[in-house]
Amino acid sequence: MWVDFTRTDYGSCLLAGLRNTNITEIMPLFATMGSSALNLGISPVLFLIILRLAVYLLIFSAGCLLRGYWAGIISLAGAGALEAAGALRYEDEQVFYGFFLLLALSLLLLKRRDNTLKNSLLCGLALGASMLVRTPLLLFPPAVVLFDWFYSRERSRAFVLRSLALLAASYVLLIPWGFLNYSISGKFSVVDGRRVACNLITGAKGSIYTMEGDPRKLAGLKPEDSAFSFFIRETLRDPGSCALTVLKRLWHIFLLYPLLFGLFLLAMAVSRERNKLLVFGMPVYFILIHSAVSIEGRYFYPMLYVLPPLIAVSFWPGRADQDPGRCVIAEKITAAAFWIVFCAVLAVEALVIAYPYRSAKNIKDPGALTRVLERFPNDRYCQEMKCKLLLTKGDDGGYYKCFDSYSKKFGDKTGAYFLAAGASLSPSELPVPAGREEMACLIIRMLREFELGDRNAARASFRQAYAGYEAKRNLLRGEPYQRDKELALLIKGNSDTFWDVHVYRAILMLPPKRSAKLSGLRKSMEFPGPAELSAQGRQAAEHLHRSARNIDKQGSLARAAEPFPNNRVLKDMKCRSLWINGDAAGYYKCLGAYNKKSDNTLSYFLAAGESLSPAELPVPAGMEMECLIIRMLREFELGDKNAAMVSFRQAYALHEVRHDILRSGPDPALRTSEIPGSFWDEQVYDLILMRPPKSASKTLFELGKSIELPRGSGLSALAEVLSLGEAGERMLITWVAAAMPGPPSGEARLLRKKAAEGSKKLSDSAVEKIISGDLKTAERFLLEAVELNPFNSEAFMNLCFIRLKENKKKRALEACQSAAYAVYFNPETRLPAFEMLAAEASFKSYELLKESDRKAEAEKALRRAVENAPAAWPGLSKARAALKKDGRR
Repeated sequence: MWVDFTRTDYGSCLLAGLRNTNITEIMPLFATMGSSALNLGISPVLFLIILRLAVYLLIFSAGCLLRGYWAGIISLAGAGALEAAGALRYEDEQVFYGFFLLLALSLLLLKRRDNTLKNSLLCGLALGASMLVRTPLLLFPPAVVLFDWFYSRERSRAFVLRSLALLAASYVLLIPWGFLNYSISGKFSVVDGRRVACNLITGAKGSIYTMEGDPRKLAGLKPEDSAFSFFIRETLRDPGSCALTVLKRLWHIFLLYPLLFGLFLLAMAVSRERNKLLVFGMPVYFILIHSAVSIEGRYFYPMLYVLPPLIAVSFWPGRADQDPGRCVIAEKITAAAFWIVFCAVLAVEALVIAYPYRSAKNIKDPGALTRVLERFPNDRYCQEMKCKLLLTKGDDGGYYKCFDSYSKKFGDKTGAYFLAAGASLSPSELPVPAGREEMACLIIRMLREFELGDRNAARASFRQAYAGYEAKRNLLRGEPYQRDKELALLIKGNSDTFWDVHVYRAILMLPPKRSAKLSGLRKSMEFPGPAELSAQGRQAAEHLHRSARNIDKQGSLARAAEPFPNNRVLKDMKCRSLWINGDAAGYYKCLGAYNKKSDNTLSYFLAAGESLSPAELPVPAGMEMECLIIRMLREFELGDKNAAMVSFRQAYALHEVRHDILRSGPDPALRTSEIPGSFWDEQVYDLILMRPPKSASKTLFELGKSIELPRGSGLSALAEVLSLGEAGERMLITWVAAAMPGPPSGEARLLRKKAAEGSKKLSDSAVEKIISGDLKTAERFLLEAVELNPFNSEAFMNLCFIRLKENKKKRALEACQSAAYAVYFNPETRLPAFEMLAAEASFKSYELLKESDRKAEAEKALRRAVENAPAAWPGLSKARAALKKDGRR
């Protein structure tokens, strides 16, 4: 027996006031009660024993209210026999829900006997409480009123008052939940819409059973599209087919548990109850409402508890309402259960009402999270958050120690395997736990093997993990008809959930320094990129982006590499951090230490960097073009133009052979102006960035004197940026740090888009602060914006404006130059509007440089503004006049 911790996590957030935008994914009562029990020190086994006892007391109570004491005993025996025989699949949440259905049934039976305002009110509150667990009974209270109207034949004012009381009590408990939904999503909703989306979508598509995987992908729906609207559209499009599918589902519901439902049908047929609908109405409604959408066997587990009393009393002589004295014990049990439940519901309602305020307060107070986590030492989710807090602070050692204690305390097999795999140099030798955790552990093993550079082993683990994904996490749960088989094939064709949910969930367990090494993972596993990342995928992608951007500058990355002398990826990151921090000597030394002649290109790069005559070095076979480019760059750096041009021509000749480029005409002479930009950006660009910034700057300067780089190429933009000196080097380092290592290309585009959106929001907020005169806050917003997106030219331009107002001309110049090059260096922003902004920034740079008597740089900035500005730029005539006035052409 176990409590589903995945669901109680949401209750922990509600209990502790921790911000979680997914908190409305399931209704709050089960998750919060389960979390509260665990925090009180009640073990999962004890929690379920207490729950079972309560359920069986209500089974006895329902039997008593229908036929008396012995009917209650028989009901108990029947339910116990069915459960002991394993007639239905056990699930903790369904047992919890069964308790609330039994409570509602018992109060309906009391209402049937004494149809008073009080009983109507209590019955409505019980129905409302059940909806805080799951929502199938959402439409049942109006049905109760209709049953009452049909049987009582009463049309009095008292009947109307009782009916309104029942309806109001049924739905009033859902109102706070609706407002909580609104505070998070902007939509008022009283149901767990995200959770039922799968049933609605697969049901509308004609499936009998539910699926595991991404239902929105199956239906072609966007995240913001309504699954309920899709269900209505599909139903109205072909109502006859939908009705036939409902009949098929009813048949399969019967086949799930033929003994239980067969006895129930027989009981309805032989029952002597005068008002059958009032007695049998709830289970009939429950089965019919589930048949409208796709089904699972576990949904009907509560019927194991609800149906035995109804079946037993249909074959038992006598009527309970003929001898009310025999029902006193049942009434007391029902009343006690109601008031205990009502107090618990009120407590949960208070948490729901206070949650928006508490979560907002905890976010604003930096120390609140630590205090909250300390307050709940027995809460699994809070203790996991405590470990992740150490991770965000950069305390990797503390994180591992915390996670070890957490895994042992809560018996988390996945967490224990994660720690063991992280400490192992041969993770494939570790035993993988069987059961629910198997796929997650195989994914963890795959990530660790990829991190260690053992790609063959990583692919083997990937294949095992993906096989588990297809067998248990990406399928239709049943394929009885041709339509189901067609849907199953469509579902199998989607691999996105494997990466965007399961793999990224494992990546989020890693410290940033380790997760940053997983760039290119998906490409290495030879799977196509996703069309769109899921919510969890985006969260994990942001985690990767932050970890890549915030490269450690205090040496902890170097220390982290020491225990893993054979980890190529980790060593490469260590060397690149030295490059970013400006330690050229340490960078070359680091490359030499970890290379050990295993990489021909890198070996040649190191040798050429030390040689004054690189042409004398032998070029290794297989990588001739790359090594010739490295030789060319080194010769330009040394100032040997003639030798560099020879190397350039040889390298480009090999490029033509590799890419099947045929020159027109008989003359094989090569003009550098004809070299396509792809050669520079695909072949030369990465190799020049292997050199430290100062060395790259000198090399590009010499190269630019001999070779005309294509306008608009990335390399020409890099040359312009590095011509700015230290400011340009800082820009380059920022951009390299932001992009190293990036995720696979398809995900990178989505990532950059999301980062740009966040940066734009900050930039827009800064403009509002500028208008209100709060320049200090505006500058802080803008600095955060450019950290999130180093290519936000508007943010840089606004920084330039603020610093000019504060008369900080040197810093203003740097911001204006950054604004210009953020456009020129990024092809995605080469649009007229941004080019006008870049021209304005370049012209402002010209004015500031001219004031500082830096004439050569001023002329270059002015010429850049004129040459790159679109014709619609308002300042173009003024810039041209300034250029003409200086006597330049």
